[in-house]
Amino acid sequence: MSRRRGYAASFVLLLTMMGATPAVASPLWELVGETSSLHPHSASTFSTSASAAYFNPALLAGQPRRGELGIFGLAARLRIDLNARPAGADVGEEVYQARELDENGQRRPLSTRPFATNDIPEARGSADPNAEHLYLTLGATAPILANDRLTVGFYATLATEGFAAQVPFYSDEREQYFSNSLYFERFKDRLVGSHFALALASRPLDWLSLGIGATMVQDAVSQNAIFLPDALDQSESRINSEVRVKARLAPYGGLRAQIGGAIAATLSVHGESFSMVEGESRLRFWNFPAAYPEGEDAVVQRFRFVYDYEPWRATAGASLTHTLNAHTELRLATQLQYARWSHYLDRHGERPALPWRDTLSPTLAAGLTHGRSELGLDLKWAPSPVPDQDGRSNYVDNDRLVVGGGYAWRVEGQGDAPTLELGAQLQAHWLFARQTTKDPLSEDPVIDEFPDAVDSGSGEPIEGSRGLQTNNPGYPGFEAAGWLGGASVFVRAFF
Repeated sequence: MSRRRGYAASFVLLLTMMGATPAVASPLWELVGETSSLHPHSASTFSTSASAAYFNPALLAGQPRRGELGIFGLAARLRIDLNARPAGADVGEEVYQARELDENGQRRPLSTRPFATNDIPEARGSADPNAEHLYLTLGATAPILANDRLTVGFYATLATEGFAAQVPFYSDEREQYFSNSLYFERFKDRLVGSHFALALASRPLDWLSLGIGATMVQDAVSQNAIFLPDALDQSESRINSEVRVKARLAPYGGLRAQIGGAIAATLSVHGESFSMVEGESRLRFWNFPAAYPEGEDAVVQRFRFVYDYEPWRATAGASLTHTLNAHTELRLATQLQYARWSHYLDRHGERPALPWRDTLSPTLAAGLTHGRSELGLDLKWAPSPVPDQDGRSNYVDNDRLVVGGGYAWRVEGQGDAPTLELGAQLQAHWLFARQTTKDPLSEDPVIDEFPDAVDSGSGEPIEGSRGLQTNNPGYPGFEAAGWLGGASVFVRAFF
């Protein structure tokens, strides 16, 4: 029966991939910020582009009628160096004939089912964490009532390699059955996707702007009916898969208050968002009805995946604008974001056993406008919410220092021709090296996947089961580091 259940689980994963729908959430934007701006990481405070429709919709108020188009490229050069496994940690082939002894001395099947280490399909750590991505960005702003009473904004990022990617993986010993590797938890499939934001802003008072917006998130429910004509020949099957897609909105809002002539304060709030794929498979046999649990007419396999999780977050900022002369203006800003990562759900919808922590990410920004030219620079510190992974889990994540900025040049239109603004942006993320060492005294220690056992035939103790044996790919430790680099060019047309 265990083998049949294993085949059913394989069907579930296959059908889930077939029926999964794209999540239109915001992990990419939260990582790289505004891609068509000179201030990618202080967008909630400084944005003067259509991307304010996501980062702080209140900043749309007062923006002129215009359209934007850009190209953004992102490269990841990352490494996860796995420590050498100690002697005695491998699971031997005798595990397949092993039995545990219960409290009465009776033999029972093993409570865990690891592969023999030599039988693991993939080499430990063989997955490549490096990646390159290319995106098309577009946006528009349009005042629809006079005196800045109502402005609408739209912003989108389209991944050229595909509308979305959903790549589940386990962050513990269960990944031995699949890639047998570790992954950076907040990168990978979270960097592939197409994202859309729509927002409205108003200036009800001369000194106050308010804005609301939403991104769309899609969930999927899959019902898979599977029939095996022959329980002993599982290479042939009949499958009906019913998939339903539900769309919902992830709302957010913001405000901007002008304090005097030179100082402004901002606040934006984004709610928790994620995309869920869930459902069940019902596996029926023609000639083996005894396989069904009592009261059921099929073997039922349920599953749930969570993608693109973003926590509840609030960003507060303040800016200062100082006119140096008739042609030159200096802008300074500071920004602080709070993110409630302590409620994180991983790709299998599980909360980490070693709880993540909430984070505070500060940003400093400066900008200079001189005539038709404009410069911008951001500096951001992004601490990791992931605690030391000294136990069973291997959520790979690092503290980051982020630098970003750009240059723009405006070309005034003649006659009916629109005014154009041409710009370029660069940003770099340094991931500080992080060493992880597994600790047997961890609050959630590495599992002994081959507990002390006896041979199922002879009843003799199995010497290879003594001590700790595990196929956890992160055991006995690892180091992670690297960098991300991004570059964009963009054009704005003012009408």
